[in-house]
Amino acid sequence: MKNRSLLLAFLANIIQYYDYALFGLSASMLTKYYMPHNTPSKNMLTFFGIMSVAVIMRPIGSIIFGYLGDRKGRSIVLRTSIFLASISTLLIGVIPTNNDALSTSLLIIARMIFMTSLSGEVDGVRIYVAETIGTKNEFLGNGVVSGSSQIGVLLATFAYFLSSHSNFLEYYWKINFIIGGTLGLILCYFSKYISESIEFRKKDGLEAGTLRQNLPILLYGTIVSGFIGGAYHFQIIFLSAYLTSAVMLLKQDLMNIVNIITISLYILSAVVSGYIADKYNPKKQIILSLILTIICTITNALLMAKNQINLPLLIFTTILITFYSVPLQIILKRRMPIENRLKLFSLSHSLGSLIFSSSSTLIASWLWHVTQAPFAPMIYMIIMSGILLIAVVPLRHNEAL
Repeated sequence: MKNRSLLLAFLANIIQYYDYALFGLSASMLTKYYMPHNTPSKNMLTFFGIMSVAVIMRPIGSIIFGYLGDRKGRSIVLRTSIFLASISTLLIGVIPTNNDALSTSLLIIARMIFMTSLSGEVDGVRIYVAETIGTKNEFLGNGVVSGSSQIGVLLATFAYFLSSHSNFLEYYWKINFIIGGTLGLILCYFSKYISESIEFRKKDGLEAGTLRQNLPILLYGTIVSGFIGGAYHFQIIFLSAYLTSAVMLLKQDLMNIVNIITISLYILSAVVSGYIADKYNPKKQIILSLILTIICTITNALLMAKNQINLPLLIFTTILITFYSVPLQIILKRRMPIENRLKLFSLSHSLGSLIFSSSSTLIASWLWHVTQAPFAPMIYMIIMSGILLIAVVPLRHNEAL
């Protein structure tokens, strides 16, 4: 029963991240068919405006699903969020491309519903797995969750690549969304077999504290989650565009290959990171990986100052993210009281994404814009890694084990 529930949770994570990544990858198609009355640059600005507005729904989803999950259980949150995510993704695949306000409005509504469900499913899966798999394999379970999310991203990348090179481009890109939504609905049916998490079943009698009482851990979680997400966005999303379009140290075709290799290795390293953290000292693992990240980033910056790039070092710097993010998320989970855990964990993730993670690419771009120095954006990656290091060092030994 437990293994079946965990498998369903991992599958839900893969499908959710497939749907999430597919929307961003399909930006050119969505702007072409739903925002065709302006110039390409204005259409793209409108598209990212929609994405920004939709992100606001994440904290709202965290409050709704966090309250539901902490009162009624983790399993009901997974079932409900899987259903909402599937319906919203399927809706994008069937919205008529009429080039009118109604079609655009439906697109916005679909994305807002999806982002609301994202908090419940993504954070719900991470908490559910950690509370179900047991403390001996808790870090490994989180590593598999992190790895499965990148499997979804990888599948979305391949799906978009196939549709963008198809002779039936006029409608093929929609099939990707229909597939994602349909798979989600199929999984929604099987989600009835997801049993309640073991830790949640043992929480009877515990009273939930107020948000004010839990404010310190919420702020701590917002910073940690925000800069973990910021590091990921910087290394995978920002550098991909920066190295090919701004400083032009790499060609786009080569960058695409590098991204596929990086994400594939990221999946493997997330699992390895969790395994090592279960066997040894997670706090030392986090500190060592962050120190290595800072050293590698400084080296990357020095190379960029000379208009050079070392691809293995760049990939290694990205892979290091798993060795501090995977154990840090479990340590964060352990510091949160179970009666408020899902709400605090999800809300800190949502606020961190809204404040720090989503702004990392903007800040990095601004540093390059004002200095015109190729290495300047790397300064922000160093700052983020340094802040995470400062946040980890004061942790007591028993908070990490």
